[in-house]
Formats: sequence, structure tokens, C-alpha cells
Amino acid sequence: MRKLTYLLALCVLIAMQSCDSGSSDVTSTMPDEIVETTKKPLGVAPPFDGVDVPFATYKVLAEQGKTIETATGTTIIIPKGAFKDA
Repeated sequence: MRKLTYLLALCVLIAMQSCDSGSSDVTSTMPDEIVETTKKPLGVAPPFDGVDVPFATYKVLAEQGKTIETATGTTIIIPKGAFKDA
């Protein structure tokens, strides 16, 4: 039983060490060295380069619900009571 516990602890330790946290914006610098960091853009990025879909605004009464059909053919169904104040 003790061997199984040690083996499990070793597996957990190896799994934790192999995790990659490369998505951080933190950069270390050496003295007299300038390092530029890239900032993540805020908001929604276009799905493809050169394609910019214009924004559209729709009003829905939460008590009634609504089916919205966009100009591109997308259908969005919002049932009544979908939005509630908490």
C-alpha cells in the first residue's frame, strides 16, 4: 500500500512539473537588456484576416422571448424567461 501511495505522489509531482504556464505576459530581463512584451488585444478579434463583420444590436423583451434572423442567415432563438435579474 505504501508503494502505491509513493507512486501516486510521484505521478502527481511529475504532472505538476510538466504543466506549461507560457500564456503569461510576465517577462524577465537581464541588466542592460530591454525586452518587449506583447499585450493581448481587448475585445473580439475578427475570425479571419481581412474579414470584418459589422456589429448588430437587437432588443429582446425577456418576458416574451424572440427569434432573431441575421442578414447572414444565422438564427438565434431566445426563449421567454431566458434572462432574469438575480
